[in-house]
Amino acid sequence: MAGDLQKPAFGLDRPTWLRLADTVDLIVHPAALVNHALPYDEMFGTNVAGTAELIRLAMTRRLKAFTYISTFAVVSSQSSTADEDADIRLSSPVRRLDQSYANGYITSKWAGEVLLREAHEQCGLPVVVLRPGMIMAHRRYAGQLNVPDVFTRLLISVVVTCTAPRSFYRSRGAHYDGLPVDFLAEAVVALGQRKADGYHTFNALNPHDDGISLDVVIDWLIEARCAIERIDDYKEWFTRLETAVRVLPQRQRQHSLLPLLHAYAEPQEAVGGLGLPPSDRVRAAVREARTGVSGGIPPFSFPDPKVCRRSASAGSDRDGGSGRRPRPHPGTRRRPPMTWRRLPACGRPPNVGAGEDVGAREEL
Repeated sequence: MAGDLQKPAFGLDRPTWLRLADTVDLIVHPAALVNHALPYDEMFGTNVAGTAELIRLAMTRRLKAFTYISTFAVVSSQSSTADEDADIRLSSPVRRLDQSYANGYITSKWAGEVLLREAHEQCGLPVVVLRPGMIMAHRRYAGQLNVPDVFTRLLISVVVTCTAPRSFYRSRGAHYDGLPVDFLAEAVVALGQRKADGYHTFNALNPHDDGISLDVVIDWLIEARCAIERIDDYKEWFTRLETAVRVLPQRQRQHSLLPLLHAYAEPQEAVGGLGLPPSDRVRAAVREARTGVSGGIPPFSFPDPKVCRRSASAGSDRDGGSGRRPRPHPGTRRRPPMTWRRLPACGRPPNVGAGEDVGAREEL
């Protein structure tokens, strides 16, 4: 059954709306307009008003448990605390609207959390909020990529321009916070079913202090025989990247980092796994539910080096300077890739599938 978050009752007729109100006992809400370039007012209709309409459904006829997919950026950007027990209305009562990276999207997710806190306090709505960091590709379907997300755009841009900075960070010890979508989907189901009352928030971050950063990801691509030149001067790399992506053919340019270049204009601060807020609550919950391969939060791994080039060899002796080898996930299965069908020689863009642009509507 299809519905539109921007329409009253999702565009459904009244009998269908009432049937849902009578029969549904759990609402899982991952749907959103995910766009890191649009301002808040353009995200409001789908991400805020749409959430309000789902809350209305949750309180029609009888209360229904509500699971909401937020983002950790809600508390990492402007909130005073990442404490999962904190009331977002008190820890971040006002949000600043500006031109900072993903400000509109993050603010729309904050507004959703505020609405749910109000619904819980005033009407007793049972709520589970999951705040993931970066949502990565499925571990068992190599090549199935979320084309418009910033991570995929970065990798495509690095590969087609054949350049990367010596380091994306100002110092050593960085860690990339990302969890695979299959694990998060399992966690959403498990947590929503087990927390049938109250208000529960889970910061779903990658807690492994494993030293795997964007620099290591580039090493993995080099190991997979992608021809990438490491450039010592970050500003020189950024200038070369910007120049190169602007002259790509339109079809490839729309999938590049071009709309989000400002996010990489400067090196990032290095934050190790131990520097992230603790994920003890979600770790305990997924272990209790036996979610994930080992009943815990999975580490970040490279599912298959062939995702870069079909001719790549996992036994390549090129290590890109890190000494880390790609670690295929156990049970990795091959399916026809949606995006990187075949990577030609350096300088020729990959055959990117006909995905949506940065304004794409995405769901978990």
